[in-house]
Amino acid sequence: MSNLISEQHDEQQITFSVEERTLPSYLESPEAFSSYWDAYETGVSYEAMMARWNEANTPEAKQAVIDDVRESSILRADIAKIDGKLGCVVAGEAPWHGLGYRVDAAMNSDELFSIATFLRSTYFKVPLSFCVNGTQVALGGRMGVAMTSPEGDTSLLDGVTVSSDYQIQQPYQSARFLDGIVGGSGASFDTAGITAGGAKIWLSILFPKHLEVVRGDVVRQYGLLTDSYDAKESWTFCSPTVRTVCANTRRLALAESSSQLRLRHNSELSARIDAALAAVAQSQKAFADFGEMADVMVRTQAAPTAFYQDCAERMANDTFFSGQLLTDEAMLEGPEAMVGADFDLDQATKAFERRRTNRLALVNRFEELGASSTNMAPGTAWGAYNAVTQYANHHLRYQGSARKRGETRMNDLMAGRANRIDEIALSAVEALVS
Repeated sequence: MSNLISEQHDEQQITFSVEERTLPSYLESPEAFSSYWDAYETGVSYEAMMARWNEANTPEAKQAVIDDVRESSILRADIAKIDGKLGCVVAGEAPWHGLGYRVDAAMNSDELFSIATFLRSTYFKVPLSFCVNGTQVALGGRMGVAMTSPEGDTSLLDGVTVSSDYQIQQPYQSARFLDGIVGGSGASFDTAGITAGGAKIWLSILFPKHLEVVRGDVVRQYGLLTDSYDAKESWTFCSPTVRTVCANTRRLALAESSSQLRLRHNSELSARIDAALAAVAQSQKAFADFGEMADVMVRTQAAPTAFYQDCAERMANDTFFSGQLLTDEAMLEGPEAMVGADFDLDQATKAFERRRTNRLALVNRFEELGASSTNMAPGTAWGAYNAVTQYANHHLRYQGSARKRGETRMNDLMAGRANRIDEIALSAVEALVS
């Protein structure tokens, strides 16, 4: 049985780690802060942010930095507020943001619904029309989506239109669907939430088996169900190792899961339970295989710098990163070897220095991340591999608004730069341990 142990519905009280440390304490401890900083979400690198903090020489200037970090953190979480309450509930370990509800133990669906009242919201389609010379004209073929909260407040989801055959799955239907998986797998409800102003939800269950690759480095497997009421996503079920506690981790978990069960919004949810159970069985086998590979990595000694240089060299030779990094061969040949149809000597010299700087900076960043992750078995293939994948998954930068950066990052993790770096790191570590 689970019991509510805390709740926080003031976004301004957001924290910045599972330790629930305050933002000032992290800014004053750079070595601890770096591993939690996501450059893509904030639009600024960790180094640039720390430079700004160190240059702030008055209490007012330091407060301005704290305020900026707080606002970017709130955007990163993107937890919607329903009936004055933030729509997030977690069991056990606190989420990095410290917002919403927290209970002391795993939940069943009834316990989840007794606490996560936001999941009792109902969604429905509404006709749309526009005014022409004082006359309301129906918007043919398209409808809006409205939400009624548990307390009876009804609002139209901003900017959302769907087709007339779009079938809405209510949050309670998604929870009952997961009940069918929980019953046969020993799993329990772990987290649930609502983001994007009420347009997206998630429910996550925790499977009982876990991996502890090194002491204190526990890898868990979840069953994640996501749905969207803005017609931008299918109903999706997958089994990531990322714990979903906000909009950011929701995107990361979806991007991490190469195998996903999807359902269009004109299909019946109940018809897919067998397919979901089969997907769970497949993902649990893959999880066990990953555990065996991780065990080999943690037992394999590795010189981190040599591994980072190998990854950088593989990236430099990969067409995905063409023109961004110098290869070892190009570095020895010098800028003169680049002179040709594309560059004269002056242009070649500038391109050479730019690519050389990029290569050195990349390896240095790998070194910094490896040094800051003391619980990742330093000196092993596992530690070096995790430093590179941490860079790919958390430290690449993207342009645009917070939501645009999130969408771009999700695509990047699935089939872009981040995904390619992860693949290169895996091929490098496989060569190391073979």
